[in-house]
Amino acid sequence: MRQNPLGSGQAQQGRRRGFGFSPRLLILVAFIAYGAYYYFSNRSTDPLTGETVLIDKSISPQDEKALGLQAYQEILAQETPVDPNTEISRQVREIAQRLITKIPEVEDALAAEHGLQAQHIEDSFDWDVTVLQSDEANAFCLPGGKMAVYTGLVPVAQNADAMAIVMGHEITHALLRHGAQRMTEQKLAQLGQMAGAMSGMDQQQLQMAMAVYGYGRSLPYARKQESQADEMGLMLAAAACYNPEEAIALWERMGQASGGQAPPEFASTHPSSATRIQNLQALMPKAQEYRKRFCTGAQWARMEFAGAASAASFRGSGAGTWIGIRTGSWRRERPRSPSPGKTCHPERSEGSASPSAPSSNQIPRCARDDNPVFSRLPIPGPRKARLVGAAEAAMLLRAEGSRLPPLLPGPGMPGRLRTT
Repeated sequence: MRQNPLGSGQAQQGRRRGFGFSPRLLILVAFIAYGAYYYFSNRSTDPLTGETVLIDKSISPQDEKALGLQAYQEILAQETPVDPNTEISRQVREIAQRLITKIPEVEDALAAEHGLQAQHIEDSFDWDVTVLQSDEANAFCLPGGKMAVYTGLVPVAQNADAMAIVMGHEITHALLRHGAQRMTEQKLAQLGQMAGAMSGMDQQQLQMAMAVYGYGRSLPYARKQESQADEMGLMLAAAACYNPEEAIALWERMGQASGGQAPPEFASTHPSSATRIQNLQALMPKAQEYRKRFCTGAQWARMEFAGAASAASFRGSGAGTWIGIRTGSWRRERPRSPSPGKTCHPERSEGSASPSAPSSNQIPRCARDDNPVFSRLPIPGPRKARLVGAAEAAMLLRAEGSRLPPLLPGPGMPGRLRTT
């Protein structure tokens, strides 16, 4: 019987093909294993929402802050900042100041709802706010506390309550570290793309896979972040004594401003105006409870001088003066408290005999524990800085009412918000 001299080799080759492994398959398995490890090892619980979030542990709040500062400087170099002495700039600073003051209390309350403790990453923030000249109805708050409001938002917001709701929303993005979450999600998406390419998928198949990921994961995730910012931003505005009910009218105007050009919700990173209104209406009882609980103290008494006095604590110049309104809600540097009898000046650095001159838009920092917080009220006269109570502050305002800045913006001012 004649034997095939190649038969044995062919049989061995067949066996190798039947039981061997493709290098691409091995690489794909390695990518999947690393992706699973990356996902589960970077999960944590956000104390402010009680939900599990994915943040790369190699991205620290300080890293985010540095990126935020870099982006902020680039934006300011490209955009046109509005004069910080205009009425709208002063009003925006006042709103920012009030919101920032309430962050610690609101964070503690939200975390307590989930049986957790707030991390207070805002303690390291260097708050800054700028109004930018643009027709865009938008605002942002970058990691580290760098904020901007576009003048195009003013006619849509119409009043300080609505503007506070928008700014509270943007501040919440930074507090919840949504930027770090998005960077982590992008890294996972890139791992998926690399795994798909190594598995032999062609360009069309990769595009289809990424489309499925976008509509099934990325876009819903972005909309969820927006809803989280809506909720906490509403609580923050309510705690700062703004009217949360204005959120409904705001998003009605936002919907009208879009002119029907907004993409369908399933294809958008943001919920539709109708969805937001529905969610905000459901949150209104909670927002009213936060307002009742945290809107205390004489600091935010409604003094009808059309926002001429800025609650942003900036050092007066010339004949201006400091008027201190005692409050227990300011907590920017919680580990450090002044010694008994020591006056807390927001712009006074350690060991300095007098307040340092801050930048025009910088939001100051101060200690808590029932220390007086100073607000610059533009009251002329060679008075010395002194502490006054709420009643005396109101009398001073009434007495100097005729000498306050005009109620309407002057030439070149981009507008003002209506106080309600």
